[in-house]
Amino acid sequence: MKRGLIEDLPSTRPIASQLPAMLQADDFCVRFTQGLDPVLASVLSTMDNIDAYLDPWLTPRDFLGWLAGWFGVELDATWAEEQRRGLVANALELGRWRGTVAGLSLLVQLYTGEGVEIDDGGGVAASDDPDARLPGRATRQVTVRYRPRDGVDPARLIRLVRDAVPAHLSVRCEPAAAR
Repeated sequence: MKRGLIEDLPSTRPIASQLPAMLQADDFCVRFTQGLDPVLASVLSTMDNIDAYLDPWLTPRDFLGWLAGWFGVELDATWAEEQRRGLVANALELGRWRGTVAGLSLLVQLYTGEGVEIDDGGGVAASDDPDARLPGRATRQVTVRYRPRDGVDPARLIRLVRDAVPAHLSVRCEPAAAR
């Protein structure tokens, strides 16, 4: 017979031990509160271990999606668990660098597990002259070169990059030449 949410999980703080001495001497009160201990054991255990629930590397698998929601990260169910945990662990850094080459590089590296080369063709400059030449090349494309390996789906990689770059840019992902 299952008595609590997690079978045979001992309570870290039995309720009877928290009662005043007069009620601890009452057999009925002790038995009554002992019936509640298995129900509350999983709640108390969770509260005792809350720091592990907030660590992406330690949190239970079924809690990872909820934790990802805190950071506005959408997890891809087809990714390996370690990749999903890495994405949540790096969510703050990804948010900080969103829209930059460094952020895109980190995101693609988390998916592929390898270093990547990104060519955005852009440049940054300031000028008071409205007729000044624009920096960078006139391309409106982001090219990502990655090392192909098992588990990297090129179509999924393109979707991942397309979601991370500004909407007006086209995306091209190509395997890097073997060295």
